Amino acid sequence: MSGDQVGALTLATYEALANAAIHAYLDDTGTFDLLARYLPDRDRVEVTVTDYGRWRPPPDDPGPFSGRGIPLIQALAEHVDITRSTQGTTVRMHWNLGLQTGTAKNSVDGEEDPAIDRRGLSRAAAFSSY
Repeated sequence: MSGDQVGALTLATYEALANAAIHAYLDDTGTFDLLARYLPDRDRVEVTVTDYGRWRPPPDDPGPFSGRGIPLIQALAEHVDITRSTQGTTVRMHWNLGLQTGTAKNSVDGEEDPAIDRRGLSRAAAFSSY
């Protein structure tokens, strides 16, 4: 992996874990799973974070330091798939290690997210400060 990919993977994974810790269990304790693996046949690294809590829609006014997690994850990973269910939320991310080209697709609950361009960068989100 390039240094940029390592940084992107680290920050996106941290953000997915933080989202699980902060949002899935609000006033309760809970567990989550982290799976990271290298797939040599695809020359890809995949990271999956799964919680077993409840999905909570963002508040109308999340404040200046909230509401950026999912767009940040989508901007950092080459592909993101977020699946919500009554059993919890799973965030799957991957990074291709080779020079593969094509259109990155990001989805929430199986529906393609049109706000993401081919590099996985959100056109709607601005990240001027972290």
